[in-house]
Amino acid sequence: MFRIITVIVLVLSIILLPYWIYLPALVIAIIYFRLFWEGIILASLVDILYGYGTWFSHYQFSVYALFLFLLLLPIRDNLRFNA
Repeated sequence: MFRIITVIVLVLSIILLPYWIYLPALVIAIIYFRLFWEGIILASLVDILYGYGTWFSHYQFSVYALFLFLLLLPIRDNLRFNA
């Protein structure tokens, strides 16, 4: 239930709040929740709404979110707050 509420709050913050609030909140959610695939979808929403330029720069935050997600997969078991 907390995960669903977090996704709703993140979607509303992406739409209504400035980037310096929703980007750290999204990164913290990706780090905190186990297998937070929604974070990559929400990063794509950020890129669709606010991205510009060529293909890579348009989906730049999505690529970073995917990289963070894949980086955290092997070390997630060692994180103390996720046990």
